[in-house]
Amino acid sequence: MSYTRFNSSSEVNIMNRSIDVYLSISSPFSYLAWTRLPALAQRSGCEYRYHLIDLARVWEQSDNPGPVSVESKLNYLITDAGRWAERYGVPLNLPGEFVFDNTPSCRVFEVVRESGGEIPYIDSLMTSYWVGGQNFAKPDVLASCAAKAGVGEEKVTQALNDDATLEASRQEAEQAVSQGIFGVPSFVVDGDLYWGNDRLDFLERRLAC
Repeated sequence: MSYTRFNSSSEVNIMNRSIDVYLSISSPFSYLAWTRLPALAQRSGCEYRYHLIDLARVWEQSDNPGPVSVESKLNYLITDAGRWAERYGVPLNLPGEFVFDNTPSCRVFEVVRESGGEIPYIDSLMTSYWVGGQNFAKPDVLASCAAKAGVGEEKVTQALNDDATLEASRQEAEQAVSQGIFGVPSFVVDGDLYWGNDRLDFLERRLAC
């Protein structure tokens, strides 16, 4: 997939509006929403600010057990994700082993964001996991995805071992919770929250106002 960053210089009706997008690689619905965001960004012409957040930490701080601890909920989530993938016409291959540890990808994201490579990094991670079935928490996978964002392996290694990136990722999760976020994907526009891949139509309608 090819992604383009849009900003307030676009000739659209809405000027200077920005959208904060909160995602986690372990979430299939984050992946599904991600496949729709390029076209939405182009139509809206707004600035999109992307955040990778540690979903387990968000669940903990928002007192949300999430689907992992509820087997029937997790089974339904998997089935429903397949339905949405079919509707969107995008590949979705359930990994042989689900990965729930988002912390490493969030730590590397802090370094990638400094270089402005958020979009290719997220795109590569999403594709690697939800299409290729690769464990996105492994250093070699993270290094490969970061390389597509112009970040070298040495910086990836530093990010995975630096207390500063760990603290930054924790603060990112705390900031998300402070905005009322309890799950992903979530979108914040002018202080209003839209949660879920199935709320993209509502989000676009809001951006058209």
